[in-house]
Amino acid sequence: MKNAVLGTAVALALGLPAIAYGQSSAEISELKSEVQELNAKVAELEASEEKSSWAEKIKVSADLRYRVEYIDREGDSDKRYRHRGRARLNVVGKVNDNTELGVQLRTAGPDPRSGNVTLGGDSASKELGVSRAYAKWQATDAFAFTFGKMKQPWETNPLDYFYDSDLNPEGVVMDFGFGGPFYGHLHYFWIAERSSDDDTTVWGGEFGYAGDLFYASVLYQDYQEMEGRNPCYEGNCNGNTVDESGNLVYDYNMLQVRGGVKIAGFNIFGSWGQNGDAEEDTAYSFGAKYGKASDPGTWEVGAVWHDIEKDAIYGGVVDSDVGAGDTDFDGWVFQGAYAPAKNWKIGLTYIMSSVTKTTNERDYDRIQFDLAWKM
Repeated sequence: MKNAVLGTAVALALGLPAIAYGQSSAEISELKSEVQELNAKVAELEASEEKSSWAEKIKVSADLRYRVEYIDREGDSDKRYRHRGRARLNVVGKVNDNTELGVQLRTAGPDPRSGNVTLGGDSASKELGVSRAYAKWQATDAFAFTFGKMKQPWETNPLDYFYDSDLNPEGVVMDFGFGGPFYGHLHYFWIAERSSDDDTTVWGGEFGYAGDLFYASVLYQDYQEMEGRNPCYEGNCNGNTVDESGNLVYDYNMLQVRGGVKIAGFNIFGSWGQNGDAEEDTAYSFGAKYGKASDPGTWEVGAVWHDIEKDAIYGGVVDSDVGAGDTDFDGWVFQGAYAPAKNWKIGLTYIMSSVTKTTNERDYDRIQFDLAWKM
């Protein structure tokens, strides 16, 4: 359509001088007006095409969660009650047929394990941070490479707190496929960069199977330059064993195995992990989930038990809510959600655990009521 209009306009423009010899001034004026109208239509079609092309290349999504939270830790005289919010904006664009760029902005600034901000502060503006910034290149049908700050490349169970879901590691990932339900990846991430000494990094990989009935994976991670150092965010190693100077006592070389089965609407799963370079070195979990709160009127429920010993997992990655955000805990998490409308979910979580088990064991209860929307 656009080419036809353009061709007509060009033909009229080229033929106008010749036509003019046999036409009156009124007719010539009318022809000029028609050419101008055709030029306007061409410009309109070009703008529409450019807009359509831009919309095809860029995808924008966002989500907002409003949380009411109650925390009761044995021995603390004051129980904590607060309202919190988390907002995220995602922009993903296609560079070409094989490459995409992605950026995510998130509330809570630099905190690596949380996008939550607590309401208060005399209505002060809330801090934003770049929580993802990556490029993904699909080199072949079987291999893809991701560079930058990205979503966790490893798979987790439906309810899993070995890794905080807000954590976005930084480095390089190579994904590879074997065809069918098999998958795998290799990763190399930076934990701490030092100008005058060796960096703290982690390399590892995962191999897995994701079938309709059964799924399983094996993940190995080897952290470098951990022992005798403190690479932890704001110096807090979240339950790991440290010396008098606050430096980590152990290295972290972790093997994790997970698996589950999906049957009759249930998803039954379990995980086991061990750090080969520590004494309190083992973590495991098991649980089940039923249903999925997605379409209007649908719901889900689930429960999971976790036991994470003090140095089984690097504290910088462990979930920031369960176990008060530290390792060295065990306990249950009960969760339920209902979708009253499209892209809106109401959820309730009850965390019932024992924390600081190796030093001063205490009960820790946490209740979260969530309203979550996405677009």
